[in-house]
Amino acid sequence: MKITAAQFHERFLNEARAMYNRVSIGEDGSVYSNGIFISMYDSSTICERAYIIAIGYSICHEEAYAAKVRAMLDYARRLLVETNGRLHFAKETVSLCDQGRQLKVLLHAAELVGDTEAYKWLSDVLAAWPYDEKKHRFVERYAAGVGYPTHINGSLDVYNMLAEGAADAWCAGHLSGNRALVERAKDSVVNFLLPGQREDGGWSYHCKRDVDVGAMSDGEDEYNYNLYLLYVLSPLLEIEEARELIAEPLMRSFDMLYDRFALGDGSMYAPVHWGWDHLWECTLYAAVLGWRFYHWCGIQKYSAIAARALDWLIRADLGVGNLHCCNMTTCGLFWGTYFLDMFKDNFEVEFEGEPVTDEQIIDTLDRTEKILRIPPADDTHLNFYFSIYGCNTAPAIRRKINRMKFHPEHEIAEIPHEGSVTLSLPWDDPVNCAAGSAEISYDAEGLNLTVDCERVMTNQPYHGPTLFRGDNILLELKEGNTRTLISLTIEEGKPVIYRYSNRFRIGEDLRIFKYDIPRGWYDEKSTLTAEIADGHTRFTARLAKEELGGITLTEGSTLTVGLAIVCHTPYGCQFNQWGKTALETRPLPYDGKWILK
Repeated sequence: MKITAAQFHERFLNEARAMYNRVSIGEDGSVYSNGIFISMYDSSTICERAYIIAIGYSICHEEAYAAKVRAMLDYARRLLVETNGRLHFAKETVSLCDQGRQLKVLLHAAELVGDTEAYKWLSDVLAAWPYDEKKHRFVERYAAGVGYPTHINGSLDVYNMLAEGAADAWCAGHLSGNRALVERAKDSVVNFLLPGQREDGGWSYHCKRDVDVGAMSDGEDEYNYNLYLLYVLSPLLEIEEARELIAEPLMRSFDMLYDRFALGDGSMYAPVHWGWDHLWECTLYAAVLGWRFYHWCGIQKYSAIAARALDWLIRADLGVGNLHCCNMTTCGLFWGTYFLDMFKDNFEVEFEGEPVTDEQIIDTLDRTEKILRIPPADDTHLNFYFSIYGCNTAPAIRRKINRMKFHPEHEIAEIPHEGSVTLSLPWDDPVNCAAGSAEISYDAEGLNLTVDCERVMTNQPYHGPTLFRGDNILLELKEGNTRTLISLTIEEGKPVIYRYSNRFRIGEDLRIFKYDIPRGWYDEKSTLTAEIADGHTRFTARLAKEELGGITLTEGSTLTVGLAIVCHTPYGCQFNQWGKTALETRPLPYDGKWILK
């Protein structure tokens, strides 16, 4: 089966034309989208749209497209801010992760329309970027207003971000003729990045750091980021001088990853701490890298890898919950800038055998469910929606995904001293989420909580501050301006209570996936038991008032309570919670009780 760029041209050109028509250039050179001014704080919009229109120009060869791209490139140049002799797009902290991606797509766009002036100023930006001569590396990020590299304060030194600077600088220096910039980039690749390759061919997520910041997901084996690092460096394959240095290390790393994580039907998933929508992204990396290794290194096996990955993406279109995709049909594939890179070279790839079937795609989703171990670190990954364009399998896939639907808020004006209030809250998706019932009671000395979960709640591969990401019961309490979050779970076979500090910004709807998870502590005076029988888990807790993080349970005050059953699955943490924001009582009596079913 052969897949070529020409198969996509008509549909993509329609999209590129729509983008061309949406973008207009003002008399002063400013850029507008649908008549709305694009400011300096939205530079990424300029970059991405210039690239899309440039790809359109490479297909239709209409000079008006090239002229608009050149105007957008010039406007992007005017958006640059100069601080301490350095040029960057307007950000408080300037990182290679963000700035490098924008510079990369601008460089690609300039190359497609032959804008030599853009080559020069893009080179100037990268030539002025802080560079550590002794360590042979671009500084990953720096504080624009102050000027010092923020890695001095302990921020991460991440290989894929550092590679972003080296690859962009080498390509920009090559196109502009800035040999000094090429030599700097070459120094970073040869003396920093390549020596960091492990014996198995992979790269660790982090470089060796002098400061341990205790960051979440501070591990070595972030295989998705290893794959992204290869993608970042792969444009250097176009440059013969660079290709001689990096082709073998990059292919060796890719072979290791593909052997481990290819799923057999053309798709690929390399685990990462984000979430499982990266199945789509990894498969797209496989397509782009396979094409580049085949195109620039002439090795036939990579043609089949790229073709099978493209076939899978076209049929499955899993561009969901992914920031690089704008809609949910097959044409959404075109908005991945990773995929657009293949259009630069007018790709043509093929493989032998039958194309992927709908049943294989469904099977991949089933098997992926068993493979993944880590839930997403961002709440956007909780709302997945899958479609297979033109197929009848979309409803079957959607049934496999928890599209979280909030229950309405329930407010209790007052809980009587005697008796109880019962709330009935059936869960919309009983297959993916655990149902259960709960009873909360409280008095002046503390709070009692019993939760009966209709499943075995023992899937807890986490420890300490990350316990909330596995099977657990999350209890959120708010009294006045005081908030606290408590996780009831089983750690290494032992029931534990873990409390997070009030510094934690807890979401109103208990979606607590943030990057600033603080280290909390195990409660000592409170008690918890967990009983497992007949497929149920029953948690019974007595939470001492002095271990409620400042919650006083004072008579007459307002207590807000949020409660959720959280199940760790490959799709992420699935929530079944009572109340969209919380259950509230006004005023708080001396004691009272909720029964939740």
